[in-house]
Amino acid sequence: MGNKITLSIDDEEKSKYVYIDYEYNGVNQKRLNVVSVSFMWASEISTRWLHKNKTNKEELRQDLIDFHNEGYTFVAFSSEAEARSFLSLSMNNDRRLITQMRWIDLYTEYKCISNHNARICYGKHLVKGTVINIREPKPKWERKEGEKESPPMQYGLASALYKFLGVVIDTDHKEKIRDIIIASPNEFSTPQKKAILEYNESDIIYLPKLHKEINKEYRRVLPRKEHAKIEKEMLLRGEYGARTAIMSMDGYPVDTISARNFSNSVSTILSDIQRDINRLFPAIKPFQFCTKELKYKWRQKETRQWIETLPEAIRAGWMRTKKSTKFPKGQYSLSVDAFRRFYSERHNYSEDSLGNQFVRYLTTKTNLNGFLPPPKGKKCFWDFVGQDGRVRPFWNTFGSQSSRTQPSATSFLYLKSAWMRVLNVPPRGVAIGSIDYGSEEFLIAALQSGDMNMITAYMSGDVYFYFAKLARAVPQDAKREDYEGIRDKFKQVVLSMQYLMTKFGLAIRLTEVTGEYHTEEEAQDFIDMFNEAFPDFYDYREQVLIDYYEDGYLKLPCGWLMLGDNTNFRSATNCPTQGFGASIMRLAVKLAQDRGLQVMQTLHDALYIMFKSKNTQSMKVLGDCMKEAFVHYFPKEMKKYAVKIRLDSAIWSLDYPDKVEVIEVEGMKIKKMQKYIDPRGKKEYQRFKGYFNSNGEGLDIL
Repeated sequence: MGNKITLSIDDEEKSKYVYIDYEYNGVNQKRLNVVSVSFMWASEISTRWLHKNKTNKEELRQDLIDFHNEGYTFVAFSSEAEARSFLSLSMNNDRRLITQMRWIDLYTEYKCISNHNARICYGKHLVKGTVINIREPKPKWERKEGEKESPPMQYGLASALYKFLGVVIDTDHKEKIRDIIIASPNEFSTPQKKAILEYNESDIIYLPKLHKEINKEYRRVLPRKEHAKIEKEMLLRGEYGARTAIMSMDGYPVDTISARNFSNSVSTILSDIQRDINRLFPAIKPFQFCTKELKYKWRQKETRQWIETLPEAIRAGWMRTKKSTKFPKGQYSLSVDAFRRFYSERHNYSEDSLGNQFVRYLTTKTNLNGFLPPPKGKKCFWDFVGQDGRVRPFWNTFGSQSSRTQPSATSFLYLKSAWMRVLNVPPRGVAIGSIDYGSEEFLIAALQSGDMNMITAYMSGDVYFYFAKLARAVPQDAKREDYEGIRDKFKQVVLSMQYLMTKFGLAIRLTEVTGEYHTEEEAQDFIDMFNEAFPDFYDYREQVLIDYYEDGYLKLPCGWLMLGDNTNFRSATNCPTQGFGASIMRLAVKLAQDRGLQVMQTLHDALYIMFKSKNTQSMKVLGDCMKEAFVHYFPKEMKKYAVKIRLDSAIWSLDYPDKVEVIEVEGMKIKKMQKYIDPRGKKEYQRFKGYFNSNGEGLDIL
């Protein structure tokens, strides 16, 4: 199997593991340009040069298939990256093969074992080449804008090696070699080739020891009854990394012509929003046009004066800037986080609420900045777009504490303003289909707690109005259209109580959303109504917390852990529900891929596929996969309710008529359209669609 170096390692590490690491560039293209590889098994290492060497690539591919056939497990610091590198070795279709290989992802495991594990996530860490002490951060609501906090923990290999092995990696040297690789010269010089191979091999030698230490930490924090499951659960998470590699390879399509036109109009779009907010609030006029610079400037002093006019409860909780001689209490912060504490609208921004209009402006500004040339060391949207017009984000699987995939908004349109999603346009002959679970977290919570009132509320088709009836706020025979205002209040209560909002936050939220002032006592009355309406769920949440702090961990169906050092009880209580949904989504991806569907992406509780535009039957297959995944993890007595999960579907393609219609595919109702315009962003899209000016020309084919 190529050149070999014999190493002396512990017998425990001579199991059937292959530790593997590729070096590559071209991450925004369909196929990576794989430059070199180093892999280690038993007591041997093989390091090979692959750049422009088809023979070496084919030999490597066959060697790795042999390992797989012999029952070896591939261990990497990112199974997504290594699986995608394997897919890039040849033109063969190895998609099914990489999902059958056994993968352990030490990057994911490092994130998992440090998730609220104070012994790992705090204390001494290697951050950007320097050893520093990381302290537990303050809760968000206690922070001030600009307040200096410990830098966040990093999850790279250098960080993991320092934390578990005490090894200090020369990160400057690593960056230098990575820069050479990323520069991707047509031919690497002999010294460059030698340096890359040495660098590649220098990482691989530590992976067996890191693997061993992570296993030891799992055994330290988990009771003996869990030990036999550790590797099985690692393999489950590692497999999802390989499945994500397939999504990364395909990317998601964008209308590049419209996106370029849009990108070139960023400053004009922002000016339009500023002018529109001035129109809505002429007495305040938050933005002033500067004739010298030919652009609007934010009148921040006047904005802070407006904040002074808000109710005392809001002013008391408003985020402040750092204290100074001139401002001993700190000024009112004008960051988006400061406004979002009290103004929660995310898509349809009320035209009579200046606070929500500031959220609109600041959110859009942040999203649009991603289309501009970034500061040095940063990336913009276009850095993730390949020559084929596909966007390939870093998906950051298991990126949140509840294990959700958490890509950066810079590269992922679906985390930007809702109206920007219209840029996600498939090429002609191809359609995009999406299915999302309706009110998924409410039903998960109902089934986890066994609360029949919650289950019945879900089955009614309108959770919020059913709750209003349970609370006797409306008659039992009431019709929704006659009580929309009351329903809106109860909707806010349901959404807030799923995240254990206090009476202080709920009072502010109800006041903002309804336009009617609500006291904290009134908010507490609503909280009491919720707890009385759904008593089993109330007891369940209490028991979750008791079990968490007694056991020292929470565990999701995939084995993902939240360890016992989370002092935020809301976060700990919400994790089993939100994380359960994330486990369901990963299973849905597995089922869909195994049944031949081309999965494009996930988004919280939604799954997207691409298919030939005439083959709408693919949506029925996807719907079956998602129902099967949702039902899978629940106990037998709850499956009869779980199967009633609602699915909301949509498909769009340039081949479809420019008119939204509803079609039926084997009993499934699906919205069919030419382009997807998120209803929440329709108003903003109508305002800014003139900046696109394209009908999908020049897009790549499937």
